[in-house]
Amino acid sequence: MEKEGNPTILKALADSTRRKIIDLLKKEGRLAAGEIAAHFPLPQASISHHLSVLEKARLISGQQEGKFIYYELNTTVLEDVLHWIMSLIGGKK
Repeated sequence: MEKEGNPTILKALADSTRRKIIDLLKKEGRLAAGEIAAHFPLPQASISHHLSVLEKARLISGQQEGKFIYYELNTTVLEDVLHWIMSLIGGKK
């Protein structure tokens, strides 16, 4: 399976909370994990799990700065997925 159709990426996108995290990062830009967690009525451990799944799928990247990890969206992977989906819809022969 091509990287665009990678099951890790598709699994990460299948969850509504993870899609909301992606939307939040798109809207707000770079945020610390705690700032992301403040937007959701979920325990910090749940948000950390979602961030880990998104990071493993390369949909976001995290960088530690002191005590905090800051996350930002990796739009390149999303663009690759979109192009792959469009190629399926286009009926490429």
